[in-house]
Amino acid sequence: MGFDQGDADRLDEVMLAQPVSPHGVASLTAWFLDPDRGGRYAAGVGAHAVSYRPGAWARVEPWPEALGDRGEAGRREVSRAEVVAVAREAASHGDWRAALVAAHVWGYGGTGFGRFRTERVLAQPGVAEALEKAVASLRAGEVADAYEVLEPVRHYGPAFFTKFLYFAGAAVEAPERPLILDSVLAATAREHATAVGEAAGVANAASTAAFVWRDDGWTSHRYGVFLAWLRRGTDVLTAEGFGWPSEPDLLELAIFAGGWDGSSAPAP
Repeated sequence: MGFDQGDADRLDEVMLAQPVSPHGVASLTAWFLDPDRGGRYAAGVGAHAVSYRPGAWARVEPWPEALGDRGEAGRREVSRAEVVAVAREAASHGDWRAALVAAHVWGYGGTGFGRFRTERVLAQPGVAEALEKAVASLRAGEVADAYEVLEPVRHYGPAFFTKFLYFAGAAVEAPERPLILDSVLAATAREHATAVGEAAGVANAASTAAFVWRDDGWTSHRYGVFLAWLRRGTDVLTAEGFGWPSEPDLLELAIFAGGWDGSSAPAP
């Protein structure tokens, strides 16, 4: 059976009406209240850091000085807050390429292919102008437009350009904050959408969820649904009264870190 937009719209409706199941709330509460897991981010996700080797990023330009000397051996860590600081510095110069590099270093972490893939993106014609135009859309509160600006950039892809949008949006204090969408987040959205859709009797819930929440290639509309889902999920968690912060990027981190156990279907 082919894709039906009506089924997708209905699935989005029920998913946003119940953004987190009771089982999901329980698992996220346990994750947050564990001081060695989510409890580390009770004051915000800025401290969330990844490990990388500066030396693995030789020849990538422009290189943010804050990310260390690439001639030195060993590993360092870079946090979300530090990437935002690089993005703020990039904003002051009017050249967002260094922010792209910092977002990639944070995103690729210890993997060995980040330099090559980043160089391919930076080599695309007009990439600096596309980044600047995307940030202008963020400043205007037009997240979907920012997403669509970066979609055509070859070798980029939403799993990484949403990282750039996330950090750039924080740096310029965008009215609507972007969030990171990758295959891990999409898999949880797919599982949850399937569960709530089937519980609500939505036709073709599983196949529709598998299509709209596939592992890559999401539309700007789908990205908008994703942002709404995490914001509404955050509202559910903050209302529980156990101290969950109001910024939705903590829910994004929690899902990525395995804090949401979606193994149990939500109550109908």
